[in-house]
Amino acid sequence: MSSWPEEQQLLEGGHPHHPTAFWAGGARNASMSSEGEGAVDAGAQRREGDAEQQHAAVAAAWHGRRMRVTALFLLLCVALLPVVQAGTFISGSVRWEKVKDNTARFDVVTYWRRSFSPFMDGNAKPGDKIDIIAQSTVSLNFGDGSAPHFLLANVTNINEDEDWLEAVTTYEHTYATPYAKKELVAAYSDATSGAPVTEQQYRAEYTPWVATLAGCCRYTTITNDPDKPFLMRSHVNLESSARSPDARLLPTISVKPHSSFKASVTAPLYQPQSMINNTQALRFSWCPSSSWTNPGAAEVELNAVTGMVMWKGTTSSVWYHLCVQGSIDSVMSEVDFMVYVSCPPLPSLFRVCKSAAISPCDMTRW
Repeated sequence: MSSWPEEQQLLEGGHPHHPTAFWAGGARNASMSSEGEGAVDAGAQRREGDAEQQHAAVAAAWHGRRMRVTALFLLLCVALLPVVQAGTFISGSVRWEKVKDNTARFDVVTYWRRSFSPFMDGNAKPGDKIDIIAQSTVSLNFGDGSAPHFLLANVTNINEDEDWLEAVTTYEHTYATPYAKKELVAAYSDATSGAPVTEQQYRAEYTPWVATLAGCCRYTTITNDPDKPFLMRSHVNLESSARSPDARLLPTISVKPHSSFKASVTAPLYQPQSMINNTQALRFSWCPSSSWTNPGAAEVELNAVTGMVMWKGTTSSVWYHLCVQGSIDSVMSEVDFMVYVSCPPLPSLFRVCKSAAISPCDMTRW
């Protein structure tokens, strides 16, 4: 059989362990007591005191619970911050130029989120020197087994509105040989044209050194490969070439859905001066799938001859990154950059939207 306080609380829709149970129990017991009024008063006072203590304990428990919930919420917010600001790499490329003999000078050009705290507390400016550490080690590997070089870069340009900085690192490196490997292979010409060929002809096929720029992590807001490691390559052949194709461009490009990019903007990898009269022309292609995720032929298409990129997809208000390589003979360079697909104008690169359901053209809510 249940005690009276429990019955009273059940009738009142309360909980037997809630502070009101003690008030109800005290009143009932006081009215039913056959002892003197003083004893009743004393018992009521004791029960009242107990009830006050219990009420204070429950109130403290509820306050503690609310504080724990608040603390948990704050911890959740803090935990989410690295996710929002995890990747800081925006764009990059490697180019080289022959200095003499087997020595090449490398320029590594990278773009990063300027507000990233290790970069001069997020306030780097042109002329500053910064260690490119990002979310993990960022290094240039020359491809010949020598130790990689970590990047100490000069800040050459910034954009405060779009929150990026341009960092350039220059190194000279001397290889043991001008190329990794050289092989002579049989060459055959058209016997119907020119003088008859009486001896077997050969042509040289080169395996170049492969310099790589690698690190982590790509910008967190891009659709393909967010927060993933990046890798860019440049092939080095100091016998056939004096310099690599060049990949100079701004880190971000804006394009409307179902439109094309100008080749000079999309992949400005130009034919080195020493190769102008070469019979082989500069050609464009996507970087290997092992180093990035291509949005796919349904979204984007690259012209191998002109370097023109057609954006075929209709999805808007999204960021992608593209990786394009320009090559000639056995020399190649890659460039990785970000593309914003939307109707103009282009919003600030990393501005936080007030509403997740914002329309790409509704710029009044940014």
